Amino acid sequence: MARYGVNGFPGDPFLRVPLAFIDLHMADFSGNEVLIILYILRRTVGFHKETDHISLQQFSKGIRRVDGSVLDRGTGIPVRTVARVLADLEARGVLQRFRGVRKSTGASVPTRITLNWPLVVGPQDTGG
Repeated sequence: MARYGVNGFPGDPFLRVPLAFIDLHMADFSGNEVLIILYILRRTVGFHKETDHISLQQFSKGIRRVDGSVLDRGTGIPVRTVARVLADLEARGVLQRFRGVRKSTGASVPTRITLNWPLVVGPQDTGG
């Protein structure tokens, strides 16, 4: 079973979301886009990383550990919709996707994803 911190939240109970995103830019995104952006923030900033390998299935259904315990429940968005939303966000320059293939087997690996911060929070808003 997961260890819980303050108020029943696992580990560090908070994720830093740029206020400029909420105050100035969130209205420019659909509900599904906001869920996807928040999930990327959790998987990257929430784990002190700039990028993370995130599969469509993880976006949709979340991540289970090897022992079967739930790490997260994803966004709840159907996989086909996740794929469309990611493509739209990438086309708008909000995020970058780096698709990978395992050299030894040729099998695909989850796509590495990062947010383009100036496009998410605005160039004037990144300093503080």
